[in-house]
Amino acid sequence: MKEKLTISDVAKEVGASISTVSVALSGRPGVSDKRRAEIQRAAFEMGYRPDRQAALIRLERTHLIGVVFYMEQEFQISMMDPLFRYAEEQGYRLVAAGCVGNRSEMDCIESLMQDRCEGIVLIGTKLSAEYLEKIAEVTPLITLCQEVGSHSVDAVVSNDAYGISKSFEYLWEQGFRDIVHIRGDNQTNANVREATFKQCLADKGLAAEESTSLRIYQGGQNPGDGARVADQILCQVSNGERVMPRAVICFNDLSAQGFMIRMWQEGVHIPQEIAVVGFDDTPIASEPYVELTTVRQDREKLASLAVKRLVEHVEFFFDKENHGKKWDAVETQVDTRLIVRKTA
Repeated sequence: MKEKLTISDVAKEVGASISTVSVALSGRPGVSDKRRAEIQRAAFEMGYRPDRQAALIRLERTHLIGVVFYMEQEFQISMMDPLFRYAEEQGYRLVAAGCVGNRSEMDCIESLMQDRCEGIVLIGTKLSAEYLEKIAEVTPLITLCQEVGSHSVDAVVSNDAYGISKSFEYLWEQGFRDIVHIRGDNQTNANVREATFKQCLADKGLAAEESTSLRIYQGGQNPGDGARVADQILCQVSNGERVMPRAVICFNDLSAQGFMIRMWQEGVHIPQEIAVVGFDDTPIASEPYVELTTVRQDREKLASLAVKRLVEHVEFFFDKENHGKKWDAVETQVDTRLIVRKTA
């Protein structure tokens, strides 16, 4: 059996004294931020895991829950209010850390751990299951709106497959046949939505390759991604005439907004010439100048379930009788609903 790494091993690796490494890993003042980050990253990469559970049990409880989110994502921002409310109901305070610019998701997690957050919510995480499992060894985690497929990290997710299938069926019932999908980034929920769209095509005897245009476009999560795909579609010409699909199911509302704005700029009428469906039901989707048909994710239920489950994990973590015991993670799925407005 491989021997457990010690703080002495880390000190040798980084060329520092044991006391310096101890200060850096504990978050106490005494080393520069740059040196602290170097030592923490080296320790993590080596696989060193301090017994944070035992250390925290000896300290006064903070009752802090951290939440990491991407600041350019409107839906993730809209999750903050219910998360704050449900955390307060459970007797906890929420500390938010936003990913923006050079501030990565890993940076946010490290910051929250230094602030002695007792558990962390990750909204739409882009980190691998392997990386998350390493963090979960020392801090209770839960992912929100993103499947991770881990036995040690809880997840609360929306039923993406149901939302996409309902969108497709609605468009089909409206008489649309040339339906395409703008997928998201290479994340689990984007893969689930694309796979569901392909299954919807197959159920109608269609294939993703059989169309006057492509059936699936590589998009992303932001308005610019939707606008870029709109440009691709606008350039599709056959016999001197523009050839467009009749309906589009976008990865999310932001992508749909970028797509629609670009179409409007080119004089394309929505939904008369092309129908558009989003996903999330962000606050802007219901604005009078947008009125986007979209799939609603139940923010209240997602937040309440995530906070409840994380608090249960935190309390398990701090119970001395559970020291050394394994937490059994579960994935909880929340229903989605198609909201019909004026774009489809």
